[in-house]
Parts: sequence; C-alpha cells; structure tokens
Amino acid sequence: MLSPGDVRCFCGTIRRVFDRQCASLSLIVIFRLCLLYSVFKYMPFCAKKNVIQIGADLSSGLPSGQSISQPFSQPTSQPSCQPTSAGAATASQPTSSRRLFLKNSATQALNLGKLSMSAALITTAAETLAPRLAHAAVTTNDVPQAKLDPVASRRLHLVNVHTREELDIVYFTHGMYIDENMAQLNHLMRDRRANVATAIDTNLYDQLLRLQIALGITDPVHVLSGYRTPETNAKLRRRSSGVAKFSLHMEGRAADIYIPGIPVKKLRNAALSLQAGGVGLYSRSNFIHLDTGAVRHWGN
Repeated sequence: MLSPGDVRCFCGTIRRVFDRQCASLSLIVIFRLCLLYSVFKYMPFCAKKNVIQIGADLSSGLPSGQSISQPFSQPTSQPSCQPTSAGAATASQPTSSRRLFLKNSATQALNLGKLSMSAALITTAAETLAPRLAHAAVTTNDVPQAKLDPVASRRLHLVNVHTREELDIVYFTHGMYIDENMAQLNHLMRDRRANVATAIDTNLYDQLLRLQIALGITDPVHVLSGYRTPETNAKLRRRSSGVAKFSLHMEGRAADIYIPGIPVKKLRNAALSLQAGGVGLYSRSNFIHLDTGAVRHWGN
C-alpha cells in the first residue's frame, strides 16, 4: 500500500511533468480532478486526509505554507483505520473538504472555459477586422499626406485623352488663382461632345495636384471626362447604368482620370488618403472618379 509520502511525491512529479507538457490550463484542471477522483475511490480512508492536502496544494498554491517538495510531517501516532464512534464523527470533515475541493476545482474549470470562449471571440473579431485594418493602413499610412502651401506656386500637368490636348501650367501663385491660366485648364476639361466649357471647381484642380504629390510623381494626369452638359450626361446615362442622374460632372466638380504606369488600385488608395471628396474605382475600365462632394468611396 502506498504511504502518504509516496502519494505526495507521485502527485508532485505528475504535476511538474504535466505542467510542462500541457498547453491548456483547462486540461490541467480536468487531469487533476480525474487523478483525485481515482485516489479517493481506491485508497483507504486513513490516507484520504493527506490527499486532500495535496489537492489543496495543487489547486491554490500551498495554503498551509508548505513547499510542494517538503515531506509531510510525521504524525505522533498512527491513525486507526478501524471505524469507531470518534472516527465516525471525524469522517465528515474529509468528506466535506473533498466536496469543497471538487466544487472549487469545477468552478475553476468553468472560469477557464469562459476565458477560453472570450479568447476565441477576441481571435474571431481580430481575424474579421484584420483585412479592414490592413486596408485602412494602406490608405492612410502607406500613402503620404499631401498638403498644399497656401502661398507657393501650384503647377498642374493634364492631358485630355480624347482631344489629345496637353497643358502643363502654373494656375496658382502668391495665394491667388491665375484667371488666364485657369481658363486654359477649363477649356481642356470642357464637354468635347457639346464643345462647352465651364468654370471648374478650383478645389478639383487642387485635388488632382495633391494626388500627384501623394504618389510622388510629376507624370501628367490623363482626363477621360471633366465637365458634362446635362444633355451629354443624359445621353451617357442611357448607355450606362453607372452614370448618375445628378452627376457632379454637370457642376464642374468631378473628373474621371488615370495616370499611365500607376495601377488603378494604387491610384484609388492615394485618392482615398486625401479625404477630399468622392472616389470611385472602375477597375475594369482602368480609371477612377474624383469629385469635390462629400467624402465617400465606391467600386471594386
């Protein structure tokens, strides 16, 4: 028959080995419960009191002040295993201690289960949010923020894809827009179908310049569509469902553009980083839409 000291040594060894190998705290608790259940079921009653102390050490970290490696203090007299009236009176104490220990262990296992569930929920949330966070990092961190000096000169290089007109011109200097040069830009951005020009929103020109700065390039911006008359917009809308009925093109506040050599998604990300207006991505047609309206985006 195992002595209490042997049982304590065996449990201590199992604890140290199992703690090193087991990756889950919940499995450790389950193992200890199974071990203690087996000991209580098959050991004589006279050794159960010492096993209760072992269980307390394993669960709560030596409440009695003893080290797990210290042997039990030897009793002054060997306890009797014969049932007596006094023994019957003291039998309830180990039994209640055993029940209390098992109850506390079950509570710990339940708490560990809740922690594991919380960790799983956090992991799932992180996996769900990771792509969105990565996209936000691309659109805000990887692209430098482009700001314009309120006094310095501003030069813009545009190409009208359909008319092949090209203009590289300073349109702003000393804190003022240059009317003559702005008129040349407005003519390049005209409705080529109706051959009608309008005053383009100056913020749109600034937005195009900031886009070049954000990309770190001086390559010309190729314009597919600038100003549209209401008649032209209605005609285009009958051909394509992607044309808005109240398009900002009709107000001179929008442009459809691309830059040769710049991937359209990179162009879209740079435009989004400006937070200057609407950005639409048309990857199949390889261009983006910019406008000076509310900050929003669409397309894939």
